[in-house]
Amino acid sequence: MPGKRFSVIFVFLISLLAVGFVSVQPIKNEQCEYDMDLVKNTMKVVCKGDSARVNIIAHNAVVSQPSSRYESSGEMPPVNTQDWMPYGDMNTMNSIPLSNTVKNSTKHIELLKQRLSMHSSAMFNITTLLTEGDEGLTSDLKKLRRLAPNKEALKEGMLAAIRNQYNFMRTAILTQNAELSKLISSLNSLLDITSKAMRGAAKADDDIVEQIGYVNKTMITMRRMMSKELKKQRHRPSNNQGNCPLEIAAIGNGHAMDVRVKKGTIMRDGGAISDKLWIMEGGRSSDQLIEYDSEIDQEYQLFSKAHTLPFRCEGTGHVMYMAHLICQKADSNTIVKYDMDKMLIVAEVSLGTAGVQGTYPYQFGGYSDIDLAVDELGLWVVYAMPDSAGKMMISKLNADNLMIEKTWMTRYPKAMVGNTFMICGVLYGTNSYKDSPTFIKYRYDTETGRDKILKDGKLQFANGVRQKSPNTVMLDYNPGDRRLYAWNNGKGELYPVFFREIP
Repeated sequence: MPGKRFSVIFVFLISLLAVGFVSVQPIKNEQCEYDMDLVKNTMKVVCKGDSARVNIIAHNAVVSQPSSRYESSGEMPPVNTQDWMPYGDMNTMNSIPLSNTVKNSTKHIELLKQRLSMHSSAMFNITTLLTEGDEGLTSDLKKLRRLAPNKEALKEGMLAAIRNQYNFMRTAILTQNAELSKLISSLNSLLDITSKAMRGAAKADDDIVEQIGYVNKTMITMRRMMSKELKKQRHRPSNNQGNCPLEIAAIGNGHAMDVRVKKGTIMRDGGAISDKLWIMEGGRSSDQLIEYDSEIDQEYQLFSKAHTLPFRCEGTGHVMYMAHLICQKADSNTIVKYDMDKMLIVAEVSLGTAGVQGTYPYQFGGYSDIDLAVDELGLWVVYAMPDSAGKMMISKLNADNLMIEKTWMTRYPKAMVGNTFMICGVLYGTNSYKDSPTFIKYRYDTETGRDKILKDGKLQFANGVRQKSPNTVMLDYNPGDRRLYAWNNGKGELYPVFFREIP
């Protein structure tokens, strides 16, 4: 009431999602004193004067005092963006495990996320206060119009209410600006920590790659040592015609190596004593040839050279002979000889009307029309043409110029064998490319010109090393180590061949 002086203490409890570390120093004027404490979500207003009772309307009032240092002072706990790193220096990151880097940065990011949530809640609280204050002012002005005894008193009351509301809004806006500054500061700290965490993780990743490089170098050194020991222990038959004739007694179960892709060709030089392996991936055509120094190198994917050929080889019937790749040139019935050292085509020959591109394939189909082979007697090619009505033909090739020296026509359809290989001038055909085990079904001796269909199961062939569903798309014999080389469902399979003495 006018002429009376009294003090009113309003303490407003505001419900927030999180507590903000903020309090504001009291702002005084001739009417009221405002003390906002967002730690406890309260605001204290002390007003004196005739118009004090129309400052702000409160629905709930409690008395609450801040307790902790940060709550009473309004200070933010110090944030050191460096202390997330255990050693505080990027140069020492190579000694920090990647897991620690992620753990430490994540912990500090979570801390800052909590603080951002506090500041955001405080901003929401201040906005709510401003809205309530505006509503309170409107209500006060309505009351003044009803209660003021005269125009002069009404005018004085309205001015006091507006002045107090202005001071309240000024306090709230200053608090809001302070919160906004702290919000921006926390965001900057979050960005700084995230950036440093990324740099730390990248450094740790580089260290891992470097360590893998050291491991690889160690593996290469060990492989070379093992290769030397294996060379000392390995006994190989001499590669000459004096070994012939040879009669197969049995084919061993063999072992497999991972070659990753479903179709391809795995080769070892059949005309030289060498540990090298060559692999050409794909069953249609390819111009990529990978060279490995040994089987151990292939196991660890440590290739020595990757060759890009000036032509494409078709199918999976290629061979390596006397340091030359010999294969069917794609989309033709031409056989090409490529010098791996000089990287030049040194010979070519056409097979006339021989079928290509799936005209006369093996059982598995695809592009298996022309199949090259190497044995103790040299270089061979197995194919079919219209003149042979799809039955297999065998030609002996001159290893120097690829000219056909002699040709034999068999009585067995090429499409009825799973695959073939040559040993001492004798052609052997498997019964199936997909059965495991299968067996040698057909035999043709170029020395005598006689062929023979063998009894089922008489000469078994595993056709798969631990394979449930074999799919052999390549099969060749190597006279250097007397093993069969096969490509079967992403596995390179090597089978030892055992011979019996011929009286």
